[in-house]
Amino acid sequence: EDERMARDMVREWVSNEFMPVIEEHNLIVGVVVLTDPCVIPFNPKGEKQRMTLRDSFISDEFMPIYVAYNL
Repeated sequence: EDERMARDMVREWVSNEFMPVIEEHNLIVGVVVLTDPCVIPFNPKGEKQRMTLRDSFISDEFMPIYVAYNL
């Protein structure tokens, strides 16, 4: 049930918020990952470590809430 609700929320967000930006700027998006904010690593300066998070996702070291491919 939670997974279905997350999927529905992502679809709605992608349709209403994300797709207009993608189309306006002619972007190609391969993967959108919805994750718990608590799993995002920060460096000592308080900056998000996006590359570390990406590497964790690629190597299956954390489980996202939802993943959408090829938008």
